[in-house]
Amino acid sequence: PPPVFFFNIMRETEILSGLVGSEMCIRDRYGVVIIHTPKCASTTIRSHIMKGGPCNLNDFDEREDYKLLTVLRNPITRFFSGVTTALHSPEYDYYYEDNNYKVGEWREKIMFTLSEVKKGKYFNIHVVPQVWFHKDKEGNPFGVEDYLKFEDFENEIKRTLSKDVTPVNSNANPIRETGIETLINDQEVLSEIRAAYSEDFKCYSEKIGEEI
Repeated sequence: PPPVFFFNIMRETEILSGLVGSEMCIRDRYGVVIIHTPKCASTTIRSHIMKGGPCNLNDFDEREDYKLLTVLRNPITRFFSGVTTALHSPEYDYYYEDNNYKVGEWREKIMFTLSEVKKGKYFNIHVVPQVWFHKDKEGNPFGVEDYLKFEDFENEIKRTLSKDVTPVNSNANPIRETGIETLINDQEVLSEIRAAYSEDFKCYSEKIGEEI
């Protein structure tokens, strides 16, 4: 079923701090549509490859004329990148208020975030599961035709678009937070990530062909 609580309401009303879960970028030259998934090279795609997007895939009437692509990222590294951005975001980017995102140690904030994700509650777009963006506002799959591996992004772009395309990393200076980075070897945190993002792990395994 589609996610519930706050984020599902946002999808239905198509209000998401300027970003809709079903955003896409169109590139007529290559005949493709790429779903905008936060923390999956979307800024790079929008800035240096597609140039002209994004727009709402739910309202796209020419869907059959394009090949639908999306980028998949290792759910563990994506979560750490996403939650770091989310917890450093201004409060007006939060979809609901909760002091558990504001006080306490980094580990406490992250464990609370994961407990909420397991309930289908997302306080910021950067912690929403990747597979959520692959569905329409009713929760039905868009029908992605090819999945690009984030960890091999440059070669994947050449494979699916053109060998002449050379992506430029638009996030060369991501937010760094030592207190969060040290948790990447915390087995309890990793276990909670697997539980909270189980669909992402399954999708990555099936579509990329690698177990994490």
